[in-house]
Amino acid sequence: MVPPSGLSGGLVVLWKSSVNVSISFNSPNLVDCYVQSNEVGLNLSFVYGHPNPSHRNNLWERLERLANNKNGQPWFILGDFNELLGNHEKKGGRIKPKASIMQMRQMVRTCDFSDLKSTSDRFSWVGK
Repeated sequence: MVPPSGLSGGLVVLWKSSVNVSISFNSPNLVDCYVQSNEVGLNLSFVYGHPNPSHRNNLWERLERLANNKNGQPWFILGDFNELLGNHEKKGGRIKPKASIMQMRQMVRTCDFSDLKSTSDRFSWVGK
């Protein structure tokens, strides 16, 4: 568990006792684990992008360093990055300048991440 800072942030990772989980790194914005169940193992990371955009680059750099150490092993990463890969991911409001999303895009390329597309409502706050 990473406790919240005031009224924001915090991460909690829960699992069944039949699953072996070892935490390899945790910070206020990232919990990185190795999960093993039924003789199958994978790297699993949970992310909470800093609410202040000027602090997100620290997380991107940490993820890039982790990617270098995964050696091609399966790695699944999920959470709230608090950032966009492009304006197509937002609905309404001001258009976000491309410069503000370039660091996130670079991290995704460096880590060789693939975006799993949603099959239901695009926005988590819709409630389904």
